[in-house]
Amino acid sequence: MHTESPLTPSQIEEKIRNAIIALQLKEFKSIRKAAEYFEVPKSTLIARVAGRKSRTQSHEMAQILSNAEENTLVRWISRLTITGFPATPMLVKEMADEIRLRRVQVASSRIPTSTEILPIGHEWIYRFQKRHPELKTCYSRQLESNRAKEATPENIQAWFDAFRTRLIERKYELDDMYNMDETGFGVGTTQSTRIIVDSTQKSNWKVTAGKQEWITAFECVNAAGKALSPMVIFKAQNTNSAWIPKDTPQSWQFSTTGWRGAGLVPFAPRKVLDSLPFNSSQQPSTPQMRTSNQDLDLSILRSSPPDGTELRQANQTFNKALADNDSLASPTRRYAKRITRLVESQNAEIALLRKQLADAQEEVLKMVREAEEKPKEKKPRGRPRKRPIEELEEETEEEEEPDSSSSDLELELDECVAR
Repeated sequence: MHTESPLTPSQIEEKIRNAIIALQLKEFKSIRKAAEYFEVPKSTLIARVAGRKSRTQSHEMAQILSNAEENTLVRWISRLTITGFPATPMLVKEMADEIRLRRVQVASSRIPTSTEILPIGHEWIYRFQKRHPELKTCYSRQLESNRAKEATPENIQAWFDAFRTRLIERKYELDDMYNMDETGFGVGTTQSTRIIVDSTQKSNWKVTAGKQEWITAFECVNAAGKALSPMVIFKAQNTNSAWIPKDTPQSWQFSTTGWRGAGLVPFAPRKVLDSLPFNSSQQPSTPQMRTSNQDLDLSILRSSPPDGTELRQANQTFNKALADNDSLASPTRRYAKRITRLVESQNAEIALLRKQLADAQEEVLKMVREAEEKPKEKKPRGRPRKRPIEELEEETEEEEEPDSSSSDLELELDECVAR
C-alpha cells in the first residue's frame, strides 16, 4: 500500500502563500473553498489573511540572522554546491558570524569587541537547516576524472538548472547559443571486442600496432537547430585516399596544413569567423538594455552617497514612522518591508564577499611565505676540484713497499752465497 510522505513546513507555507494570492486575485469567493483547493487548514488561512505572521516570521527577532540574511546565506551555499566546492558546517557558521559582525559595523561604524557578540552555538546549524529544508547534510566524496562516474543524473540536472538560471538572467537568444564537441578516434582499430583470456591473469588488454592514424573531428550546433559544417582533421603525413569518398559534396573543403590552414594554431579569430556560413545581414543579438537617459532616475547619482550608518538610521526612522501611522495603505507597508529586506540582503552579500576575499588573500600570503622560507639550493661555483695529491702519494707508497722488501731478500741471498 502506497503512503504519501508528509509535507515539509516549506511546502505547507508555499501552499498558504498561493492561497492568499488566489484570494487577493478573487479567484475564490470564500476562504473555505480556497483552503479546500490548496489543502491547507481553514483556521490557519483565516488567521494569515487577517494579518497574522507565519511561525518563521514571528520568531525572526529571536534568530541570530534575519530572514533576508539567511536567504542570502542559502543562495551562497547553493552557488558553492553548483561549482563543486560545497561548504562545511564550520564554514557556514563562520559566514553567519561574518554577516552578523558586518551588521554591527554598519550600525555603529566601529569594530565590536568579543564580549558584545557571543559566539554562535553548536545547535544553530541544525535550527538553520530546519528553517530551510532545501539544505541537507551529507558526506562528501571525491569524484574521479572518469567520465562515466561523473555523468550522473544529479550532476547533469544540476548543470541544466544552472544553465537555465543564467539563460533567464542574461536573456540569450537561441541563435547565439552554440555547443561544440571534439572527439578523436583511430582508423582501422577496434575499441572493444570479445576475447578469450587466461582467467589466472588479471590483464585483459589487447596489444595493437604502434603506428596508427588518429583523426580529430569537430561539430558545432546551436540551440535553434542550425549546424555548422563539421571539421575533420587527418594527420597529413599518412593519409589514405580510400578514407574519403569519391562523390564528395561541394561544401566539403580540405587543407594540406591542417590546424594552421583552419586558423586554429596559431589561433586567428577573423579567419575562423569568415569561414562560417553566417548570413551577413543578420547581426548577433544582445540582451535588450535600456539606454535612454529619460528612463533613468539620475537624482541619486547627483547627490552625495550615504554611508552605512546613515542608511541604518534612515531605515530605523522610516520603520518607526510606519509603525506610528496607522492610516498608511498596505502597499506602502509592503514596499517598506521590501526595501528593508533588500538592504539586509545587500549587507549580507557584501559580508560574504569580504570574507571570501580575506580567505583568498590569506591563502596567497601563506603560499608566498612558504616559498620564501624554502631554502634555496646553492649551485657549485667554478670548475670541479681535482682529487687531493695525498691520495696519489699513498697509492705510490703502497705500490713501492713490495719493491723494498724484495731488495732486502736479494741482499740476504748475496751474503749467504759469499759465506
